[in-house]
Amino acid sequence: MLNKVCCAVLLSAGMMSTDVYAAQESAGASDAGVSSDAASQEAYKSFVTETGNEIIQVLVHKESSLSERKSQFREILQTKFSIPSIGKFVLARYWRQADDAQKARYLGLFETAIVENYAAQFDNYSNEKLEVTGAQTLEDGGVLVSSRVVRPSGAEPLSVDWKVFRQSKGPKAGAFKVVDLIVNGVSMSITQRSEYAGLIQSAGGDISAFLDSLDKKYQGAGS
Repeated sequence: MLNKVCCAVLLSAGMMSTDVYAAQESAGASDAGVSSDAASQEAYKSFVTETGNEIIQVLVHKESSLSERKSQFREILQTKFSIPSIGKFVLARYWRQADDAQKARYLGLFETAIVENYAAQFDNYSNEKLEVTGAQTLEDGGVLVSSRVVRPSGAEPLSVDWKVFRQSKGPKAGAFKVVDLIVNGVSMSITQRSEYAGLIQSAGGDISAFLDSLDKKYQGAGS
């Protein structure tokens, strides 16, 4: 799903142009129930630092079983990332074609796919450090938090930008949510969107067949 470098980046903690961000309307404020607010950029930066540290805690506790670490990582995804918004954006036009049952099934499989693909990289963590370097407010109301991953090998640091919104409605109004990660200029959401579009096309545009293929791939892996 994602290459090893990109997986390691998130596990160590989805710049694009304004035009690319505009193309992500399905992963923006209208879908996530989020909007512009008066929170300072420092609050957004603190959120990213906190999220990165939580993920690192999952990585360093290697005495925990793989199942336990997957469960902990899934909890971070559910609380810190807007999986419904990201999933809807990734499915693109096929989201509108899916019925309610297919949408619910897809979101569950999408979350499991993220957990399983990142879990495969758990043991690749080698003390990389996440450094938050700045933040800027976007026209769509989100905040882009810039960071870099410093690698102990002395290799060139990786640029990682986090697109974050603050939820404006619902029982968790006020909560920060990540809607995309941009690694060295490449959006993880757009990368996944392209991959899933290819899989659905290979299935003849049949959403149920696509979901069956995901289900088969991750059978028994869900929580």
